[in-house]
Amino acid sequence: MADFITPPLPKDLQFWRHKAERMRRKSLRFVQLDADGTRAVEMLQRALDVIHDLTKVHPHRDEDELTIQFLGIRLFNAIVTSYEMMLCGYYQVSLALQRDIIEVGLLLDYFDFDRTQIRHWREADNEERKKHFKQVKIRETLDARDGQVAEERRRIYEMYCEYAAHPTYAGNILLAPRGLGEIGPFFEEELLRHGLFELTRQSLWAATNYLALFSHLSPPLKASVDRFIHQAFEWFENNVGRLKVT
Repeated sequence: MADFITPPLPKDLQFWRHKAERMRRKSLRFVQLDADGTRAVEMLQRALDVIHDLTKVHPHRDEDELTIQFLGIRLFNAIVTSYEMMLCGYYQVSLALQRDIIEVGLLLDYFDFDRTQIRHWREADNEERKKHFKQVKIRETLDARDGQVAEERRRIYEMYCEYAAHPTYAGNILLAPRGLGEIGPFFEEELLRHGLFELTRQSLWAATNYLALFSHLSPPLKASVDRFIHQAFEWFENNVGRLKVT
């Protein structure tokens, strides 16, 4: 009866699932013994909590706010899945999902800059969306807003494209950190350490952009948002610049 309700995985798929579970246990032991890793996971949890509450607890006031909440669902799912893939030893897949976090974060920041674009994006067909909301256009608009000439947004985005999202030879470092390719999940301390740092950095940044688009929050939600923003900025002050993927 149990097999009828939940059919067993084929033998090969069972092997890879069990191996991923072993990698996950090994990764969790590493994170629990590493102060930076423990703090990073705590911050990820706080980001997920506040995204969840603004998405599912806060009643949307209009169609624009509902549109933003749908992006909140995508953001939440991407953070959780990237974290799980990293723990299980699928580092390239994890970082590819982090690029999605960056894209959502940039779009949210763009909407905060010009709220009229929320409706424009929602109602645009595919051709219009590609014309007006492509990543390069959004990055250039935000760079101009901030007076940023170093194009840091472009550098970060293209790094994720080259090493994780697109099939490139350079990206093999996420599959073969010692020069020999791995099929399936594996444990690599430095990939886990750097990947978790980058996931935390991109998730906190995207989450703060998400929060900025909500107003008229209930007092408990407002207090939760303010507390998270304070904690996120504190984490950035203590960490960014100290550990980077190059």
